[in-house]
Amino acid sequence: MLNIASENLVNRYAQAFLRAFCEQISPDIIEELQQAHEFLCKRKEAIAMVAVLSSCSVDQEAFSGLFLKYLPLKKQMDRLLRLLFTNKAVIFLPDILNKIIILSKKWHSIVSVTVESSHKLLPAQMEQVKKSLSRQIGSNIDPIFCANKKLIVGICIKTDQYLWEYSAAKRVSDLEQSYNFFLKLR
Repeated sequence: MLNIASENLVNRYAQAFLRAFCEQISPDIIEELQQAHEFLCKRKEAIAMVAVLSSCSVDQEAFSGLFLKYLPLKKQMDRLLRLLFTNKAVIFLPDILNKIIILSKKWHSIVSVTVESSHKLLPAQMEQVKKSLSRQIGSNIDPIFCANKKLIVGICIKTDQYLWEYSAAKRVSDLEQSYNFFLKLR
């Protein structure tokens, strides 16, 4: 969790990056940025080490090259990395990427959706769910599919604003709540 000053710094870098390169960020690039973000989040200790070494005036070009292997928009990201190295802020790279992703999704009207099902969905089923949700929500969606055996039979769809569940577990839970309600009335 970042403190307020660090969060402000991350926001400024992300917004500046988007002001300069927003038109070049497509939904496919957003997906690549998400993969790069996940990769970097798993290596935060290494990033911290690079941040320390880069402050000792070690060859920043070599360190920049290490990061660029995993980032889309090589030319644009190189400019961001040089700025981060110069200002000794490379430690914030994963957070800046995350903020760029969030702001890019807003700009492209992409809604993040988690789709939990009682079993693993087949690719054709995933595509069907994705198309149906896009029509209902009225914008592009970025679905994350996962299995949740607690649903028994059914599906649960979550966004930042909505939660919709249709499953045997939900029906049983609703029946149990109704039963308990009527017991209290007696």
